[in-house]
Amino acid sequence: MNDIPRRQLKTSCMKRGGDDFRQSQKMLSRWFNDAGKVNHARVQNAPYIGALISPSRDRARALNKAYLSVVREQSYIFGRDVALNPATNVFREIDEGIWPLEREHRFT
Repeated sequence: MNDIPRRQLKTSCMKRGGDDFRQSQKMLSRWFNDAGKVNHARVQNAPYIGALISPSRDRARALNKAYLSVVREQSYIFGRDVALNPATNVFREIDEGIWPLEREHRFT
């Protein structure tokens, strides 16, 4: 694939999953092996960058419909992005007693 620098290709592949929650099964099955590692041969044989990052026609339509319902309702409580399935790569609950940063790295 000649239309993308190798560094950018590696970064894109490392993000893994095709959406913000890294859980697009079509992307995972298309570009990764069963162990979750990048299938470099497939990636290198992709005809252009769009093949790596663009959703299938069916997924694009489903995302458009889901986003249209968010816009119509003006319901952004879960953000602007849509997920077609419940997010699995997120914390279900956050322990508010645990600070994410050490004291010296906090801005107060």
